[in-house]
Amino acid sequence: PLRRQRQMCIETAVLPVSELPELGAVVSIFPNPARTNLNVAVTTEQSSPVTISVFSVDGKLLLRKEERLSIGSQLFNLDVSDLASGFYMVRLDAGNSTITEKIIVE
Repeated sequence: PLRRQRQMCIETAVLPVSELPELGAVVSIFPNPARTNLNVAVTTEQSSPVTISVFSVDGKLLLRKEERLSIGSQLFNLDVSDLASGFYMVRLDAGNSTITEKIIVE
């Protein structure tokens, strides 16, 4: 008799990565789109203060979080549950480097 094979599809996500070259850092912001929480993962070779900000598309500052980067990997969490559905910009400022990424909140 013929056997039917089942195939399993596993969904994987490839996270966009940005760099802060001055600090030897790579940054991933996920999930995108976000519902309640937004994660900012940073792996860095140097310690530094960092500011994580969320702006509306018209430039209004909505959230701001001051943190300290340590050598190695860190995960910072932002509560975006109070933001209306739409497009936003997340900006990381560390040292003399800045990263800005577009996110969606559902």
